[in-house]
Amino acid sequence: MASFQMNYLSMKIGMQTNITVILPGDSPQNFKAAADFRGLYPRERRHKTLWLLHSETGDDSEILRYSGILRYAEKQGFAVVMPCCYNWMYSDDPLGQKFFELFTHEQRVICQNYFPLSDRREDNYIGGISLGAYGALKAALTYPERYSAAVIIDGAFGRDMKAGYLERIREKTAAMGLVPPSIQDNAPPEKAELYDIAVKSASERKALPKIYWAWGSENALTGSFSREGAAALGELGYHVDSKEFTGCGSGWDFWDAALRDAACEWLPRLESFKGGL
Repeated sequence: MASFQMNYLSMKIGMQTNITVILPGDSPQNFKAAADFRGLYPRERRHKTLWLLHSETGDDSEILRYSGILRYAEKQGFAVVMPCCYNWMYSDDPLGQKFFELFTHEQRVICQNYFPLSDRREDNYIGGISLGAYGALKAALTYPERYSAAVIIDGAFGRDMKAGYLERIREKTAAMGLVPPSIQDNAPPEKAELYDIAVKSASERKALPKIYWAWGSENALTGSFSREGAAALGELGYHVDSKEFTGCGSGWDFWDAALRDAACEWLPRLESFKGGL
């Protein structure tokens, strides 16, 4: 595997930002002193890609540092792109920076042009942890034509998202002594509330992404919302594989275990994941 951190000037947020990318290489047993590296790394190869979003206090390096994602990606042979979206709810400010468009539009084009990544829907998956789960689910529901699957880990989402849900997230974060994630004040519901977005995509009879949803049994907030949210999406026609991790709360012990399960067990079972490029 090879890992890169790229810094560039973003048009969508008007400042420098980072992206961390993991690219799969050939297995060590295929290396020979006189190997033709053009055979090991063919120019035409385009990798399946997991777009992976960090938590509310993280950045693009967080998942690489605290989880085994490099080993999981190496074992399964897919690329990973980890954007840095700061603490902005993976959302666009109607009057300012566009953090949703940052990773769903701008960085998608940049990475698929700079790196050997496939742009086919069946080869692109999106996932996230904690606040990143909100961003990943929002992207998968908004653009089902771009992502064939979504990995949602420790993400709070419920059917009734309109009853001050986002504001409660801010209040809970502030009570923990953390800087609350910023949200857009004037965005219409269809741009912020995930249930409305899910209904819209399902009603348009688009090919819907398959969803892996994991939460810890000891986390009352995300557990209750996850059960309700998974059921609500199932009623709308989404394929949802739910998994409760017994005895787990929130944090990297659980997040890494769920990420390993999703990357090494669930994704490889998907029909879209099988076969090479």
